[in-house]
Amino acid sequence: MALRDFLKRTPLQNKEEERYILSIDGGGMRGIVPSVLLAKLSALLEEMGDNRPLYAHFDLIAGTSTGGLLALALSAPVERTNLIADTRYISYIYRQEEQTFLQRLRRQRGKESLSGTLPFGVDTNTLQTLYLKHGKQIFPKNQGRIFSQIFIDKYDCEPLERFLKQTFKDIPLSDAVVPTMVMCYEASTGRPFVMSSSDSHGF
Repeated sequence: MALRDFLKRTPLQNKEEERYILSIDGGGMRGIVPSVLLAKLSALLEEMGDNRPLYAHFDLIAGTSTGGLLALALSAPVERTNLIADTRYISYIYRQEEQTFLQRLRRQRGKESLSGTLPFGVDTNTLQTLYLKHGKQIFPKNQGRIFSQIFIDKYDCEPLERFLKQTFKDIPLSDAVVPTMVMCYEASTGRPFVMSSSDSHGF
């Protein structure tokens, strides 16, 4: 069935659409736990015959703190990063009749073609190595006394900033391959701060 015939039979304004959101919690070095779970989820989907990159299963990927780091790793255009791409399924083509976020995005941008090749995703089996290899540098514990840690940041930001620049280079968040949101906070005020791929803020 052609897409326009499908849309005529089921008007989008009268149909509830399911949304799939991946939300990844924070916790510094404990980010190794969701990194292992994400690799397992990807493997289970593959066993079921779905070879799409993991990001392609979600309409939004969100993360807090170290979960934000994982969200960025999943949604960044991996070929422009220093992350390892999963290039095993280079011929996966999404079909016209599938109602995926990529097709909705292309329609919103006025592009006529609704089929194409999905961009590569990160090799989810390598996410845990971010913590095993770089964890002590990214999340070094503050050397101050326990009492003083109540009033200052738990981690020094400079090693994390170096890691982010080395891994993601100068890729703007707006180039994410799937809508992405990272929750963090401003160290100077302690207030929550949202970074979203839908905003043109240049992050």
